[in-house]
Amino acid sequence: MSLAASNPDTSITVKVCGLTRAEDVECARSLGADYFGFIGYKPSPRSLELSLLGDLAHSVPEDRRVFVDVEPSIETIKAAQSFGFKQFQLHFMLDAGEALLPEWSKWIAPEDLWLAPRLPESASFPDSILKYARTVLIDSYSEQSAGGTGVTGDWQGFSALQEKFKTARFVLAGGLNSGNICEAVGASGASFVDVNSGVESAPGLKDPKRMAAFFDALHSRS
Repeated sequence: MSLAASNPDTSITVKVCGLTRAEDVECARSLGADYFGFIGYKPSPRSLELSLLGDLAHSVPEDRRVFVDVEPSIETIKAAQSFGFKQFQLHFMLDAGEALLPEWSKWIAPEDLWLAPRLPESASFPDSILKYARTVLIDSYSEQSAGGTGVTGDWQGFSALQEKFKTARFVLAGGLNSGNICEAVGASGASFVDVNSGVESAPGLKDPKRMAAFFDALHSRS
């Protein structure tokens, strides 16, 4: 089956993240996903060894596959690149970002770097990161997890960020599913969303019916 040219609802870009099985990648492709996330962060229940991630990712074009990790070393980034990854979604705590971002930027171009700062509700958005990356993913904050919590975030806050920093591409993540995606897009104004646990039957196991329902909900928006 060939990759869909784009999500039929062209106003919304969709990334399906945490893919661990070939059949889930194929399902996401057939439904029209725009980007495909593969997690290398070992504590995640959705992580796989790099060689396995590389094999899975090769079924989609290079510019659509995204390697996802948390505060990775340069060695990890170089290893992921050797397995065919060009785009990176990197999660980090704010206090670690000052040292990590200049180093990451030596190996990853701004158009290929997706930054996901872990922002407690009381924290201000670190706009200095925008000199390193064109894309910023805003996920729900958790002290225990870097993402994939299934908890929704601050949709109004996301809207305010998009309005203030119009040159950046913001991605809405956190607890999205077929039951709330329309409300989330309406409240946040998001044109790019990331779905993970909301289309799973268990961590790392995507459910084809839930994925289909998610895309159907997006396409049904008036």
